[in-house]
This record gives sequence, structure tokens and C-alpha cells, in this order.
Amino acid sequence: MNAFDELLHCGLCGAELRGPVAAFSRLHRVTSDCKPFRAGGVIAECHACGAALKPGQLQWIRDCEEIYRNYDNYSVTEGAEQSVRGGLDGKQFAPRSQLVLDRLSQSIELPAKGRLLDYGCGRGPTAKAAAKKLPGWSIDGYDLDRRAEQDLKQIPGFEQLFTGDVADIPQKYDLIVLMHALEHIPQGVDALRQLGQLLHPGGRILVQVPNRIANPFDLVVADHATHFDRASLYRMVQNSGLAPIVISENWVTKELTAVAGHDAAGDPPEAVTTPLAEQVDWLASVADTARSVMASQPLGIFGSSIVGTWIRSEIGRPPGFYIDDDQAKQGRSIEGAPIIALNDAPSDAAVILAMAPQVAKIVAPRVQEAGLTVVTLPDYPG
Repeated sequence: MNAFDELLHCGLCGAELRGPVAAFSRLHRVTSDCKPFRAGGVIAECHACGAALKPGQLQWIRDCEEIYRNYDNYSVTEGAEQSVRGGLDGKQFAPRSQLVLDRLSQSIELPAKGRLLDYGCGRGPTAKAAAKKLPGWSIDGYDLDRRAEQDLKQIPGFEQLFTGDVADIPQKYDLIVLMHALEHIPQGVDALRQLGQLLHPGGRILVQVPNRIANPFDLVVADHATHFDRASLYRMVQNSGLAPIVISENWVTKELTAVAGHDAAGDPPEAVTTPLAEQVDWLASVADTARSVMASQPLGIFGSSIVGTWIRSEIGRPPGFYIDDDQAKQGRSIEGAPIIALNDAPSDAAVILAMAPQVAKIVAPRVQEAGLTVVTLPDYPG
């Protein structure tokens, strides 16, 4: 029996998966809290519905147990949430939860008082953003353990941290937020179904996940179980018994947003996908390009999060420096490599843009205007 024989069916549509993308096992992986992780992963595509997912095999489960044992998201910034690009023009740069809650308040009318559940709350970046955006609301959290409980209790309006079985939560909520949480859950349909039972009438569930079509680097995140496109996110929400009211790729660049409730569903999005095997081949080509540049000249990496960590793993040693627009990261270092602002970068260096292709198009002109050489990556098939 080979490793893939352990897999049963697609978690979204129930169809049997045919086999893994073989080239993926040679790529290094990264944890979702931005730590290097070994190669050897398994990823597959459902040929019935197009979903991309990590099979729920014993080895993947063990990998996740190892990752979560010492999990520390946003460790470089000491808990400050990562800033991302979004807004109507894609150029606003702010913490993710702030961007998403701002857009939510523009899209639906939120009451002056309510109760919010931050599902997968971690240290509470979303709860902190909600405390500022919704000052009259009560906030609860849910997570795997209580490591961050004391930090969470310092957030204005925060009341309770729940762990264990979601069915045991005694409250009902006006808003449940899953900020980069759903992609971690192998049984995402079941999780959403349970959370839907915690909604007040008229309540909403807000889901934010990476967009695997716009951001193929999400595939190398070792502990992500499902890699979403618009159609698969719509399908997962719908299969949970909820109504997908909004499915958008415009709230945050390279990410997907779903707003759901028990109302009438919005129209299904057009299925726009890229074959998983083509994405994996492209990632391998990016790694080859980075290694060849690193061997010939000084190399900087623009981006110090997931993609920057992955590229560093593939090239085999730290770069000369990292560039990051996030001021919370500037002045810090990773393995001795300083994190600097673009204007502080040495002018004779080549820079690889460690970011989703559509974001790289926005950033590349700024790097060139600063006199740096932008490393040309293979054309992305998406």
C-alpha cells in the first residue's frame, strides 16, 4: 500500500481522489506561523469538483500535531497582525482584520451592540480589531488551547475563551469570524455546519481564506488542509447548510472572503481555476530561479512572511536581507538577515519578490525605481 491509499474522498463533494501531484513532495514546506518545514508533503486535486487539498492521512495529522505544539503566529512582530494589501483599489496596506471588518461594515448593517465569536482566535488580532470597530459588542474566542487566554482577557469587550467541542458553546452570536482558520480544518463542512447553529436569527459568518488561484504559494503551507478558489469556497459554505451571500476576491488582495447566513444565497461564482499540477510545476521553477540567482550575486527577498520563508528554505541559506513594507517588522531580523525598508536596500542587489504574482506586479515598479534589480520569475499560468 502506498501512502496515498489512506485517502478516501474529497471533503467538499465526496468524490474519490485519483492520486497526488508527484512533484509536490520535492518542495520544501512552510508552517502557517512562518517557520520552515521539511519537504515530503502530499497534495491532490479532486477531478470531480476541482478542489485542492491535503489528504487527511496519518502523516499529515502528525505533521500538524508537530506544528501546533509550538505554534506562535506573528512571532516576528510579537503578536502584531500582519499588514496586507486590500481596499477597493488594492493599494490600502493595513492589518488584515482591520481591512476585512471595514469592508464588512460597508457591506452590511451591523448593530451598535452584539456578540462576536472569533473562531481560531490565537493571540486575538481579530478580537482586537473588532474591539475598535465594534466597541459596543461582546467578544468571545475559540481555539485549540488556552495558551493566549491572559492576553485575550486584556482586550476590551472580551469575555470568554472556549476550547473543546463547539457544540458545548452556550452562546448565540450575531457575527462569527473565521480569519484564516477554515483552511486548517479537514472537515470544514462539518465545522461550518456547527457554527451555523450558533447564529442568532439574521446573524452572519465571515470567512477569510487564501485564494490558491491568485496565490499559489499557499500550497506549500504544511498545515493548510484545503486550498480554495471561489467555486470551492462557495461549495463548502453551501454544503454546510449555510447560504453564501458574498463570495469576493476583492476585499483583500490574493484572498477570498465569504459572508454567509441563513438567508437566500447569492449567485454561484464562475469557476476560474488553474490545474494544480501546473501550479506545483511553477513553484518548482520559482525555486530553481531563486537558487540560480543566489549562486551568482547578492540576493534580497522582498517579503518576510510565508513566501519569503519558503524561498529561503529552497535556496538553502538566509538571503543578504529582507525588505518589508510592514513597519512592525522593520528593524528586526531573521537568522541574522536584517528586515529593512525598501529605501534602505543596497542598490547593487538583486531582489526576488516573495509575494503572489498579482501583488508582485504592483510592487515591482517601486523596486525598480529604487534602483534594484527585480529577479524575473517564470510566467504564472493562473
